[in-house]
Parts: sequence; C-alpha cells; structure tokens
Amino acid sequence: MIKTIIKRIFLMFGYSIRKVAKLSFSSTEPIKKKVEFIKKDSYVIDFKKVSLEGDLYFLPKYSNWIPLNRDSADKNFYGTIHESTTHKLVAELFKSFKGSMIQAGAFCGDMLPSFSKSSNGFVYAFEPVLENYIMAKQTVIQNDLQNVFLFNTALGNKTETLRINTGINQDYHIGGASRIDNVGDLCFSLAIDDITYSHLILIQLDVEGFELNALKGAEKTIKKHRPIIAIEDNKKNCSEFLGLCGYISPMAIPGLDIWVHKERTDYLQKLKSMKL
Repeated sequence: MIKTIIKRIFLMFGYSIRKVAKLSFSSTEPIKKKVEFIKKDSYVIDFKKVSLEGDLYFLPKYSNWIPLNRDSADKNFYGTIHESTTHKLVAELFKSFKGSMIQAGAFCGDMLPSFSKSSNGFVYAFEPVLENYIMAKQTVIQNDLQNVFLFNTALGNKTETLRINTGINQDYHIGGASRIDNVGDLCFSLAIDDITYSHLILIQLDVEGFELNALKGAEKTIKKHRPIIAIEDNKKNCSEFLGLCGYISPMAIPGLDIWVHKERTDYLQKLKSMKL
C-alpha cells in the first residue's frame, strides 16, 4: 500500500522509479574534477647580493634587461651608486630641514640605505611589484633601516586594485620599468593622503608614467606640507596640476624635475645654493 502511494506521487511529478534511481548519489564511483596543482612549492627570486660602502644591496638576476643593461644595477655591481645627483639632493635637503620623505617606486631598494642615512625623519617607500618588494625588504632588514616604512603597493589617486605590467608580451621581466597598465599582475594602490605625516619635506616619484595619478592622491598632503616634489615626468603631464597647487619648477636634475611651492622661499634658496 505504501509503495503504491509513493509510486503514484512520483508519477504525478513526471518521474518514474527508474528515473529517481538515476538521480541518487549511491554510486561508489569517485566524482572526477579537473584540479590544477602548483608544480613548485617554493617562491624563488634570483638576486645578487652586493656590498658597497658598508651597505648591502639585493639586485635582480631575473631579467635580461636588469641588471645586464640597466645602469641602476650595473653601476651598483661596479661600485657606483645609481643616480648620484638624486642622493646628493636628498642629503643636502635634510642637512637644512627636518622631516620625512616619500619615495616611489622603490624598485629593489637600491636607494633606501642612502635615503635612510640622510633623512632625519622617516622614509615612506612604495613598490608594487612583489619580486622587487622582496628584494627591497631584504635591503631594509639586512641594513637595519629602522626609519624606513616599506609598502608593497602602488601610489595612485585613491585606494583601489590595479594591474602592474612586469613584461607582458616580453620574454623577460622588465624590473624597475614595470608600469601600471590594463594587463598584468594584480596590485594594490594607496593614495599618499591615506597616510598621516608629522612633517613632510620631499616627495620623490619615479612611477613610470603614473606620476599625475599619484600627485592627485596627494592633494591634501601637498596643501598641508607644501613639500619639494621631485618627479620623473617624461610626458610633461604634471605641470598643469602642480601649477594649480602653487608650484614652480626652478630646476631639474638628471631624471627628475624639481618643483617647489612659490611661497617656500627657504626651499628655493636652498636649492639655488646647492652644487649638484
């Protein structure tokens, strides 16, 4: 009687007992799924450890372009600091003014030992590429750079997720020339205004064409601190924004345009007196 009632119920919904049996999960056969496994259980970065003037540097070997053809790494291998004029600029500024600085992108941290020594405040360094960040982190740790805050992020006009192109359509990693793009690895982006600074005297940006975005994310900080701004602006697309912020560009050094707020006559006088 009960079996007959159950059968009629199934028939009402268009099922037969045979069909129900096909829907059961009583089969002992394993459910087959396509599973991709990580072939390597380690994350490896090839680098060259270099000692120069008492400081340790970790320079990438993962690229055909760096360090074989990129002078930042080549010159460190041969015993010369890359972009020596930039280091002199930072050192001279901190002799006369007390405060902190921002550096982006930090690449493998090859400038951090020098900036750390020169600064009488903090060095806020930003590097979005994980491989570069790890080498920069080793530089911070091994040299005991206690006044350096290193972030594995890009700088932009807001907090968001972006993509960093480290060599799409290339057969090598482009290292320090990695840039924000529509393709590439996911990376995070912060705005300079997301961080509170006690006193900021310098913003140094070399972010492969993303400088204007980084400056727009620093508008409140620039208005409050009126720091010197040193940027690689190859496309010259930052001039209008900085002009509206009250800045003028009294000089340039190799690789960087220098901008100063027109009311910071103390900065202007210092820059004019420097022998770079």
